[in-house]
Amino acid sequence: MPEHDPAEGVERNRALGAAVVLLDGRTLAAERATRRGRSTDALGAVLITSALMLAVYTIVEDNRPAAPSDSRC
Repeated sequence: MPEHDPAEGVERNRALGAAVVLLDGRTLAAERATRRGRSTDALGAVLITSALMLAVYTIVEDNRPAAPSDSRC
């Protein structure tokens, strides 16, 4: 099995990052031009944030060990 050179991955990531930055500017400029006059969807932001917080809370609480029961009857 050939050795993996970590420098190759770094160079590949730099090239990919540069391409994303260059293309992103064009995409955002076009998006801004089509969205003039629209406001931020504050209600949608609050709802999605609340839903994600509830999902994370549920997962975290479900993984906690249960408290020992008190069976002194």
